[in-house]
Amino acid sequence: MSDDAEINKAVTGMPKSTEPEAPAQLGNERVSLPEPAVVTQHVHHSSPWRWPVTFMVLGLIGLVAYWITISQTVSIFKGGRNKVSEVSEQVGKALDTFSSAHISQSFLTQLPSRISAGGNQLEVASFESTESFRSESSKRIAWDYLDLGTTVAEVRVPVTYRYHVQLEDTWKLDVKDSICVVTAPRIRPTQPPAIHTHRIEKFSSRGWLRFDSQDALDELMRIITPTVRMYAGDDQHVALIKDTARKSIARFVQKWLLDNNYWSTNMVNTIIVSFPDEITEDNLLLENPDE
Repeated sequence: MSDDAEINKAVTGMPKSTEPEAPAQLGNERVSLPEPAVVTQHVHHSSPWRWPVTFMVLGLIGLVAYWITISQTVSIFKGGRNKVSEVSEQVGKALDTFSSAHISQSFLTQLPSRISAGGNQLEVASFESTESFRSESSKRIAWDYLDLGTTVAEVRVPVTYRYHVQLEDTWKLDVKDSICVVTAPRIRPTQPPAIHTHRIEKFSSRGWLRFDSQDALDELMRIITPTVRMYAGDDQHVALIKDTARKSIARFVQKWLLDNNYWSTNMVNTIIVSFPDEITEDNLLLENPDE
C-alpha cells in the first residue's frame, strides 16, 4: 500500500469536525463538499403612523355616531317642544278668556258697593274759566233825531265747571294681552257750575240822558246761571276736559285692579279708556264691514 493510501485511511478514521471542511484534493482530483445551509430571518418593522391613523378612524366613527344620536334627540325634542307650545298657547288663550270675563264680572259686581259708600257720581275733571257777559243799547227819540246815548254793561265772573260719570251707567271692561280696555259711561256736567260771585267784576256806562245802567247790570246777573249751565254741557267745554277725564277713570280702574290683585306684569299692566261717543277701530269695523 502506498503512503498516500495510508494517510487517507488515517484521515477517514478520525472524528468529523464541526467546522466546514475545505475541499480535499487527492492527487490531481478536486472533491466538492456540500455548502452549509443559510437560514434567513425576516424582521418586520412597524410604521410610526399606524396607531395615530387607527385612533383617527375610530374617532371619526364615534363622532358620526354621536351626531346621528344628537340629531335624532333634537328632532324628538323639537317635536315635543312644539306640542308643549301649542298646548301652552291654548291654555293661555283659555286663561285669558276666563280672566277677562272674571275681571269684568268682578268689577261690575262691586260697583253697587262703591255707589252706596261714596255716591253714584265719580268726578273725573274740573276746570275754571272766566266768563264775560256784556250788553249794549242805544236810544233815540224825536223820530231818531235826538240821540240819548248808549248804555253799556259788562260782568266778568270766574266759573268752575265740574264733570262726572254715573257709576250706575253702563261700564264695559275687556282684558287681552295684559291690556284692560275700559268703555266708560258718557261724561256728564255737574250742575250747576260754581259761580265765584265774590270775585265778580262789573262795569257800566250810560249816555247823557240814560239812567238804566244798573238795570242793565241786573239783567246780566240774572242770565249768568242759566248761561253757564248751558256752557257746561256743550261739546266745546266737554272736549277741554276729555283727556283729564280719561286719566281719572284709568286711575279709578287701576286702584280697583290693585285692590283685587289684578294689576301686575302678568295680569294687567295697561289701561285704555274710551267713551261711547268716540269712534274706535272696532266700531269702524262693525259699522263698515265691507270696507
